Amino acid sequence: MMREPETRTKSWDEKSKDQQDSLQLTLLQDLLKDIGKTKFYSAHFRKNNVDYHDIRSLDDLRKFPLLDRNDLLENDISSFIACPKSEIESVSATGGTSGKSKLILVDKGTRAAYQEMIKRLLEMWGIQPGSTVALLAPMGLGNYGWVWMHGLSASDATCVPFGLSSDYEYVIEVMQSLKVDQIVSSPAVVMSLTKQVKEQGVSPQSYGIQNIVLAGSPLTPKVRDSLRTTWKSNIRNFFGTTESGTMAGECQVGDGFHMFTDLFIAEVLDSETNQPVEDGNVGELVITTLVSRATPLVRYRTHDMVKVSYESCDCGRLAPRMWHMGRTEDTVYLQGAHKLHGYIIESALASIEGLSTDFQLVLTKENQTDILFFRIESLADASSIDMNTVVNQIENVSNAFKQGVKEGRFVVRVEILSAGTLEKTPRGKIKDHIIDLR
Repeated sequence: MMREPETRTKSWDEKSKDQQDSLQLTLLQDLLKDIGKTKFYSAHFRKNNVDYHDIRSLDDLRKFPLLDRNDLLENDISSFIACPKSEIESVSATGGTSGKSKLILVDKGTRAAYQEMIKRLLEMWGIQPGSTVALLAPMGLGNYGWVWMHGLSASDATCVPFGLSSDYEYVIEVMQSLKVDQIVSSPAVVMSLTKQVKEQGVSPQSYGIQNIVLAGSPLTPKVRDSLRTTWKSNIRNFFGTTESGTMAGECQVGDGFHMFTDLFIAEVLDSETNQPVEDGNVGELVITTLVSRATPLVRYRTHDMVKVSYESCDCGRLAPRMWHMGRTEDTVYLQGAHKLHGYIIESALASIEGLSTDFQLVLTKENQTDILFFRIESLADASSIDMNTVVNQIENVSNAFKQGVKEGRFVVRVEILSAGTLEKTPRGKIKDHIIDLR
């Protein structure tokens, strides 16, 4: 008797785009049924003349209005709840770097999804059960730390939840005592930890750290290479938001974040026209969460600038890839309707040896000229950086900006700072990244 071939459900990274789309549509329809009668969404949909019953394809999602952070700030968070209150387990909050902090409720289903996200990342990176992980990430109301703590526990790894308030000397002592073999944190925090380890006269390589997992702020190629060389570790990167949890992670190829398409829908829109951009072009990330029922979000503007590609990855996974390019708040508007994006500046700085991409931009105006004063951190001795090279690199970020400099409409000034000089938020991001005094 011939045996039937074994069948199994394809995992998140094995589904074709058509299969991903079909699953997303089913999950979206279920979500809309649940949230359509909530206080916020019933009024929100009625005000914008949309009926949640009319979703027949993912394209129909565009009929719905965009949701912005003000919708979360100006409405009682309980008006979003689409599950029994007994299902709500915890509360998270955004960092508030772009304004007032926003509360996000987390239900049991979302917590289970968070654990699944961490499990997927660990499997991609080959991090085995039984590992001991130093977690230097926001705890408190920040969901980064809690998501990883619960996710590591569910994956049978030992978590050491240092948070961000622990003294580095104590962190180093505990890491040695417990034989920590993995670190989860942000680039800025690990760079500071690295400096402390070196000052103690100890080689970071002696710790035997297998993987350093980073998120919370952009990971530049120079910082990645520096940490990889210094610790002799794999450097892993993932992407997420407080509103959505972990959304995507790098594979071993390290070329873009593979997205968890069964947990959220991603749209990439022109931030001015709100129309979709072509695959591979940069736009604002707009998300629809497919799991959360405590704070479900439909077409929520993240203010993150990304590009997405469905082209196949060398690792063989079929999940689309996303690249984080910066924030919409990092875009400055100069005279003549010229736009200068933060990620373009970061790319220019990344090509200069010894220079960081951490910068603060102060904008002033003299007569009819926009003055752009860049305060940039170095990775080496600040005095070794050639100022003219930095200025020229910034002036040539685009033909339009170069022409504006030539015509005297824009002037670039630069100050090179020692590493760690710029004030950071508790989550490792530059505080007051752009200061407009015009």
